[in-house]
Amino acid sequence: MSESPIDLYERIPAVYRRRDAENGYPLRALLEVISEQAGIVKHDIEGLLDNFFIQTSDEWAIPYIGDLVDNEALHEVVHRRRADVAKTIYYRRRKGTLPIIEEIARDVTGWGAHAVEFFELMEWTQNLNHLRFERTDTGSPQDPPAMDRVGTVNLRNLNAVDQMDGPFDILAHSADIRPTTDRSGWHNIPNIGIFLWRLNRYEMLSVPARASRDNSYGYYFSPRGHPMPLFTNPEREVDPTGLATERHVPTPIRPLAFGSEKLEYYGTSAEHSLVLSTSADRTAGSIIPPGDIVCMDLETWSRPPKDKVGVDVARGCIAFGADYDQPDQLFGSYNYGFSADIGGGPYDRRERLTPASDEALYVVVAKEQPDQLRDEVDHWRGTLTQALQDWHSLGAERAIIEILDNRVYGAPATIEIDKEDGSLEIRAANRTRPVIRGIGHLNVEAKKTGAQLILSGLVVEGRGLRFSGGFETIAISDTTFIPGLRVSEDGTPNNPNTASIRSDSITRHCTVAISRSIVGPVILDANRHALSISDSIVDAPEPASGDRLLAIAGPASSDGVGPPVTIKRATIFGAVDVQSVPLASEVIFMERVIAERRQSGCIRFSYVPVPSQAPRRYQCQPDLALQERDEAIRREEGRSMTAPEKRRIRRRLQPVFTSTSYGQPAYAQLSQRCAKQIRTGGEDGAEMGVFNLLHQPQRETNLRIRLREYLPFGLDPGIIYVT
Repeated sequence: MSESPIDLYERIPAVYRRRDAENGYPLRALLEVISEQAGIVKHDIEGLLDNFFIQTSDEWAIPYIGDLVDNEALHEVVHRRRADVAKTIYYRRRKGTLPIIEEIARDVTGWGAHAVEFFELMEWTQNLNHLRFERTDTGSPQDPPAMDRVGTVNLRNLNAVDQMDGPFDILAHSADIRPTTDRSGWHNIPNIGIFLWRLNRYEMLSVPARASRDNSYGYYFSPRGHPMPLFTNPEREVDPTGLATERHVPTPIRPLAFGSEKLEYYGTSAEHSLVLSTSADRTAGSIIPPGDIVCMDLETWSRPPKDKVGVDVARGCIAFGADYDQPDQLFGSYNYGFSADIGGGPYDRRERLTPASDEALYVVVAKEQPDQLRDEVDHWRGTLTQALQDWHSLGAERAIIEILDNRVYGAPATIEIDKEDGSLEIRAANRTRPVIRGIGHLNVEAKKTGAQLILSGLVVEGRGLRFSGGFETIAISDTTFIPGLRVSEDGTPNNPNTASIRSDSITRHCTVAISRSIVGPVILDANRHALSISDSIVDAPEPASGDRLLAIAGPASSDGVGPPVTIKRATIFGAVDVQSVPLASEVIFMERVIAERRQSGCIRFSYVPVPSQAPRRYQCQPDLALQERDEAIRREEGRSMTAPEKRRIRRRLQPVFTSTSYGQPAYAQLSQRCAKQIRTGGEDGAEMGVFNLLHQPQRETNLRIRLREYLPFGLDPGIIYVT
């Protein structure tokens, strides 16, 4: 589109411009006004052609183009409407086919998807006059055919048996006429199954493996030293007429699949899901050969054959044989699963990283990292401690210390900010997840007033933050303070009664802001702090014995009352005892909330347990359900609710999670068994809690809208969540 302005004054004869100059340019002033309006008309005319095409049209034209192709608008939670309208004709040309149903499910939800015609997997009785010996495709040339379509299972095909009753099941089943759920009602003549993988996979490169504390030959892929399943790195589907396989979706790697098709998962290319190497640069000579790798169950740390390396993909464990040359250093590149970009993780944080000037930036990268990575920066430090020492020696007022890799770093016992209005930011580079490991508290002291501390993109293990002095702001974003400080090898927290964030001898009022993070208990003095939490998880782990620490509270010296707290879109595991709650919106409080000042403030669109003493509530559960049911009983039966009826409603509306153990892929994810009032109870119709930002109910609604249009008539879709 041309942006050149129209200058009518330059187009009139020179004689008129001379006369206009003699009279003080009245004609030029008039033509400037006309030229401006003519330019607007010209711009609009030139834009008419662009607005005929969805790729170049203005935003206002998109709904009109959508109406021309009869596109029904969706919630814009994954893609903008422009992209949806642009693919409408593409979808229509393949309407009614199974691959397009699968592709639409993937496009409108943003999740991994696989479509199955369940009637194709139903058994039938053979007609002797028309025998059909159709073999089922096993998906692997190494496996024998699973069975005839109408035959019994070939038990020698271990891969087919292992996938039974899953999304990639190829065995015949008898009819199931129940309504379709995640576990039943699948195999019926009109049924189409849409399997969805809600968890994202996150790629970790060159992470130092954590040695097991139980033996000398075992390691964990996770630098935190706990079991976790390894996920696939999904391959891109290149055949538009094909269907997804388990290598096309973000799913935990099946041990049997890894054992039988090892080269599909283990290797050096970007498409492979995991690799083990003896150096961080993953050169050809440092990579453990695929022939040395064997798939094993390492739950009891059974040692592999003498010259082999055992890998347990279900638990993320590694074990070396007795005669294998065990390396001094071991690095793993792998994928793990989680629901969203919350806490420390290798995801895109560019929009939330503050710009850094050269004089304030200190780059940390391990000496063992590739030379190319170190050559990209002018001044690099090998440790976090060295970067802090350099900052202090230069006497700069502010510093940004950025860690460029996924290594494990230590930190000094005490960090001081000794300048007036000094600022210290310790952060991970974009798409990295370094670990700060240590023992005891990470003490940060502001010697003078007005100091600021920012932590971003980190995982802090074994240490809780204790700050003191004249801090004005503590900002924690995209960071994980492991609840319980550490995770033991059985997945339980090591120190459940230790706070993740605590203040000590604060000399002025300080604001603590926690966003997109996972932290343990927060203990702050009520009179010198203000606390805000958004898109985060606060988890006070339950100890094996003894009293549980409150999730948000104050120190014992202030009667255990925490500061005023503002919470938005968060999940709180543990009790809350604070001075006041100015605002809490779309929050799941799993235990009681006590606010000393209840005359002001509001809790809205949240789950608040009944024993709570909180400010006024609006559209909160279970209060809303109890009120609605009581009104219905009064209207229909002329009586009040009984105590057993109230208990049943409270029990039904209590949030149910897939997992409440930190370190597991589905940590803090609401289960599909959770009440609909919780899963859709947010202000915008999304779920309550930390994963409100995913807008999962809207994604499911988008899929149902599209299935109504593209599914063949008479077929009944069933949406089945795998993760």
